[in-house]
Amino acid sequence: MRALIIFPMVYLFFSCTYHKVNDSIKKKMIVAQSDTFQKRKEVFGHFVKEFHNNRTFMLSRIKDGIKGFNTDDHLIDDTLETEYIWKKKDIVIYMEDVNKAFYSSEYKKEYRILENKDIEEYIYIPNSSCFYKCIFRFTDKWYMVEFIVNTL
Repeated sequence: MRALIIFPMVYLFFSCTYHKVNDSIKKKMIVAQSDTFQKRKEVFGHFVKEFHNNRTFMLSRIKDGIKGFNTDDHLIDDTLETEYIWKKKDIVIYMEDVNKAFYSSEYKKEYRILENKDIEEYIYIPNSSCFYKCIFRFTDKWYMVEFIVNTL
């Protein structure tokens, strides 16, 4: 009689333990998979803060010869016959101002997702024509692909 009671109790004990261990292993696998996914897909919020905070990181995420517009170069001639292409050395000079504006309370920041899944960062002074637009695109990582400056 004792054997009939002890055997089911032992069986229940080990089967419950087996399921608990199995469940914890599954949970660890799910967490590990999501961590791996997060490493592969860079989070934009973390990227943009690092981009405006770390000059070396910023330089690694700007390609030479990106499209855009600079009002400082078009003060005299209002016509734009060809597409404006930034040189990396020029971008670096203006990015110092953009980075200051990013952390300034005088400037506002807005983000929007464009039709092609790029993200536009719009940093501006309210009620003025002064603004900076950085367009970022995700390939394997986030990169700045377009830069527009209006300091008038």
